[in-house]
Amino acid sequence: MYYKTAGARIVRWLVWCIVLGIISISLCGASQNNGVLPVNKNLWTTSFVTTLSSMAFFLIAFIYYITDVLSFLSGAPFDFVGMNSILLYVGHETLGGFIPFSWGITDTATHAEWLTMNLLGVSYWVLIAYYCYKINFFLKI
Repeated sequence: MYYKTAGARIVRWLVWCIVLGIISISLCGASQNNGVLPVNKNLWTTSFVTTLSSMAFFLIAFIYYITDVLSFLSGAPFDFVGMNSILLYVGHETLGGFIPFSWGITDTATHAEWLTMNLLGVSYWVLIAYYCYKINFFLKI
C-alpha cells in the first residue's frame, strides 16, 4: 500500500530481483557446484535462497503486470489453488507418487520427461482444485 502506482511496485520488485540475482551470481560463481557458496537445496545455502528469491520477485512482477495492469488474465487458476491449498498439499504428499500424478521414470530420464510428468501432475491438481471450487468444497483448519 506504500507504493500507490503499479509502475512503482513493479520497479521495486524488479530492482530486488536484480540485486538478489547479482548476490546469487557472485556467491555461486554463476554455476551450480562452483563458487564461494554453491547452490544447494538440501542445505538451504544463501546462494539457493537468493536465487529463488530473485526468481520469485521476477514472477510476482510479471504476474502482477499481466493480471492487474493489463487485465490479460483473471488470475483464476491461482484463486482455485489458493482456496484449497491445504487439501492440495496433503493430497500431493499422500498421492503424489501414484498415477496419474507421476509414473515410473528411470534414472536416465531426460529433463523433458521430468518436466512433462511434473506439468501433468500440477495440471491434475489444478483441475482437482477447480472441481472443489465448483462444488463449493473448501478444506479449512
